Amino acid sequence: MKLMMFEKSGGPALGSTLGLVEGDSVIDLAAADASLPKDLASLIAAGPSALAGVKAAAGKAPASAKLRSRTLPNRRRFLIAAITRASVT
Repeated sequence: MKLMMFEKSGGPALGSTLGLVEGDSVIDLAAADASLPKDLASLIAAGPSALAGVKAAAGKAPASAKLRSRTLPNRRRFLIAAITRASVT
């Protein structure tokens, strides 16, 4: 599972959001499920149940939550973190 933080269109005023990388797309997890943690640190702190929630949200995310990576601004600034189950338990 690859997770990332990115700025929503409109610049920093809208804030950063947590995304799940799937191939050449990113799922905006805040748009997919508003109950999920809002940042990577909170997701890690929430533990395995939160990761299960990410997987579930990704599976049922509406098309509006799926962003093509080429449409995301400043791709060079993305911090992508691969999270394994062992790192959150």
